[in-house]
Amino acid sequence: MTTLRVTTVGDGLGVVLPPEVLDRLQVVDGAEVKLFETPNGIILQRLDAEGSAQVELAARVMQEDQTVLRKLAE
Repeated sequence: MTTLRVTTVGDGLGVVLPPEVLDRLQVVDGAEVKLFETPNGIILQRLDAEGSAQVELAARVMQEDQTVLRKLAE
């Protein structure tokens, strides 16, 4: 688990990702990432043009069918 501190960035708030997290995400300065809200928390993922459509679909299915998925997990 990595703990991040919220800090002022310009007129807003943000978090600074430590180098080990950036390495795991395989991102560099200027890269784009997507943030997904799920029933279990937040997912931060590197934006990958070829895979982003599948990830978006999976996130939508998880959100829409969370009751069914929980039953399957039992």
